[in-house]
Amino acid sequence: AYMALTVLSPFFSGKSFLVSISCVLIHIVVAGWLFAIFSQINHLNEFSIDIVNGETKDKKMLENSWAAQQVTTSNNFATNSFFWHIFSNGLNMQIEHHLFPGLNHCHLHVIQPTVQATCEEFRIHYKSFESWPDIM
Repeated sequence: AYMALTVLSPFFSGKSFLVSISCVLIHIVVAGWLFAIFSQINHLNEFSIDIVNGETKDKKMLENSWAAQQVTTSNNFATNSFFWHIFSNGLNMQIEHHLFPGLNHCHLHVIQPTVQATCEEFRIHYKSFESWPDIM
C-alpha cells in the first residue's frame, strides 16, 4: 500500500511524467533526510560514544546484557510531545523502539513508563531529554 500511494500514484494523477517523478524523488529525499537526522541524533551522543569506546563503570553489565546495551546506547527526546512523535515517526522513543522493534510506534508511549521504571530498578541509565534543543 505504501509503494502504491507514494511511488505509483503520482504517475496516475494526470500530471506530466516530470512532475510525477519529481514528487516521488522529493518524497524519497525528504524521508531519507528525516530518518537520518532522527536516527543519528538518538545514537551519536557523548554518553553512547563513551560506552562504545569502553569508557563506562558498567562495562561488565553492558557486555552481558543486550537490553542494557540497547538502553544505554540510545536516548529519547520529547516523549510527551504529539508533534515530535508524529514528525519523527516514533523515533523520539528510540529506547523503546530498540527494545521492542516489532511494536508499532503508535504503542511506544504506552510502554515507556514501564521501561523507564525497569531501568531505574536495575540501575541502567535511561536518557530522556525533554525537548529537541535539549538533545542537541
